Amino acid sequence: MVHITFPDGNIKSFKNNSTGLDVAKGISEGFARNCVAMELDSEIVDLSTRITRDTKIRFITTKDPEALKILRHSAAHVMAPTKPVNLSLIEKTKTLSPRQIRMHGDAVIEIINNTLKVPGDSLPVYPRKKASPLPPQVPKRVKAIKAWRDTVANKLKIDPPLLFNKALLTAIALQNPKGRKSLETIKEMKNWQKNEFGEKIISILQMQDN
Repeated sequence: MVHITFPDGNIKSFKNNSTGLDVAKGISEGFARNCVAMELDSEIVDLSTRITRDTKIRFITTKDPEALKILRHSAAHVMAPTKPVNLSLIEKTKTLSPRQIRMHGDAVIEIINNTLKVPGDSLPVYPRKKASPLPPQVPKRVKAIKAWRDTVANKLKIDPPLLFNKALLTAIALQNPKGRKSLETIKEMKNWQKNEFGEKIISILQMQDN
């Protein structure tokens, strides 16, 4: 048996290897029909995922903000080959429920039709080219700046990426500014980031290169 903790703190036992759908049906059939995915220990997964250990669970239903994004992603994989350009064709794909079609059908059709107008040579090419390997000293710089950023964010009680996201940390580490003048050349940085944290970042980078 596995023990599953629900958002309200209630803990229930289910057979090992039960799927998320099994657990949702254990609440009620109606509830299960409204579920589009689930979150296991903060990771969003499909309802068909089997649960093999004690975990915390949160079901994502059609009423949740994340639901539309998940539905779009799942439905896109099914609808992409058929390219349904009207509600009748969307219904035939059986990827969206009647209620979902009523709520989002027109938006989905608009997206599909706009996508079909994109010239073939403007579409992404897969597989994408592999990114060039980073110089060996860059990951060390990123790690140092990230540790400092996380400490500052914790003191400010904000999400760390709001200060500096991963892409910006890498850009700073790559360009490795030695002073204010070279810091100004980092286009990815906002002025407030340069003014508020620029000197500290330069100091951290200098320590890594010593």
